[in-house]
Amino acid sequence: MLITEENRKWWVGGSVALALAMIFIDQTAVAVILPHLHRDLGLSEIGQQWVINSYLLVLTVLAAIGGRVSDIWGHKRVFLIGMVGFILGSILCAIALHPWSLMLGRVVQGVFGALLTANTAVQIINIFPYRERGMAMGLYAGAATIFLTVGPLIGGFFTQYLSWRWVFLVNVPFGLLSFFLAMRTIPTDVHKTESRAIDWRGFFVLAIATTSFIFALMEGKVFGWSSLLIVALFVIAAIGFVMFFIIENRVSVPLINLRILREGNYLICTVLRMLMQVMVMARVFWVLFFQLALGAAPLLAGLMLIPSTVPNLLIAPIGGKLLDRFGARLPAITGFICTTVGLFWIVIFCGTLNYWDIFFGIMLTGIGLPLIGPPLITVALSEVDAKERGAASGFYNQARQMGATTGIALVGAIIANVDAAVFKSSLKSAQVTLTKIPTVDTFLAGSKIEYAHTLQVSASVLDKVHHLAQLSYMVAFRYGMLATGIISLVGLILAFYKIKK
Repeated sequence: MLITEENRKWWVGGSVALALAMIFIDQTAVAVILPHLHRDLGLSEIGQQWVINSYLLVLTVLAAIGGRVSDIWGHKRVFLIGMVGFILGSILCAIALHPWSLMLGRVVQGVFGALLTANTAVQIINIFPYRERGMAMGLYAGAATIFLTVGPLIGGFFTQYLSWRWVFLVNVPFGLLSFFLAMRTIPTDVHKTESRAIDWRGFFVLAIATTSFIFALMEGKVFGWSSLLIVALFVIAAIGFVMFFIIENRVSVPLINLRILREGNYLICTVLRMLMQVMVMARVFWVLFFQLALGAAPLLAGLMLIPSTVPNLLIAPIGGKLLDRFGARLPAITGFICTTVGLFWIVIFCGTLNYWDIFFGIMLTGIGLPLIGPPLITVALSEVDAKERGAASGFYNQARQMGATTGIALVGAIIANVDAAVFKSSLKSAQVTLTKIPTVDTFLAGSKIEYAHTLQVSASVLDKVHHLAQLSYMVAFRYGMLATGIISLVGLILAFYKIKK
């Protein structure tokens, strides 16, 4: 018999790691298949953006309510429902023949993905004894997080050798394996909350605030950050978040018990996880830098990211053992030191346009991140009553997703604005006159032959423009990583002063 009472907890860990891996893959791998979706389904440019955004938006908005529902219905039951729904959503995406059917599948994935994310870490906390939670969470998070950063590599492989539909179909065997493992190994729920009430008013206020905030971040570049729509959305979000905390402080059965924000390490761990997620998502721009500034092919760019992902498997369990022995403060501080030094290393040496000059920074950041994540969520959920862990996990994951969205929007806005300004200035200084100044990223990603005809310039001038575009993107990337490094430094200071021993 493979499954015994002694090793049951490790089978549970494997099941939830598979679930989280699927969710992470579908956050980043889809970006690679967008050109093929345009060709096969006629998906517009805006539609391509919302193939990614609709999934992230629904996943983020429903995370908190997914956690509360699991506290009422039972963590195991909701996990299994979430897995079945996510598999069905993946199948809908894979067989989509129209843009609307693909979008429907993505929304279904987001709805049931929210139920999964609220329950993955809870299963680890519930089944492992306190002294083993750090190591278990390290292994679980380390294995799953790899899929977040190698998602583009997986997407590129399937798209290049099979079909973009396999990016979604691969979820079916993984999901079924996770489902049957969970059925056999996760114990019957014993940590259900006594009250079955749901604070719908608080949920709707939080949903409106979160939707407004994320939509503003996603569409700020399109409508303009100072436009009336974007400013109004940020104002609505701010008012909504304030109203949510007022409501939660007054209702008898809140969506999230504010007591856990005032006691222990839950609040600081949640804030630090948001900051960490900015650094995690910044690696998406590393892949773009490898392609646009260094000229790497998509598959090679994915391989160049490996030094930042392989350490997850090796370092995360070490971070877990440090947590079990010394608490969250030591591994978190060590991790933030590594990420801060690594990011500033990239800032200093990316100007050479040589991958090996920034290799150390990439690897050091990859070592730091798995030292931060697992200890934070382990401590955050361990200090919460078992009957409230679903809601606490849902709120924690909602904050994590908001950190990811904020990171993409912040770093993306910095790079887009800086590279446009530097490119325009560089062309003027080099006395190069173009009929139309293209955006830097589309120019570097496009064909030289195509742009030679469009811009009506000679091959020598086009080479010069291409070099100036590379330098402009490098400067913009440097500023984006500088902002990320400063955020990491803020995280280091908060971890040093605010994590309670």
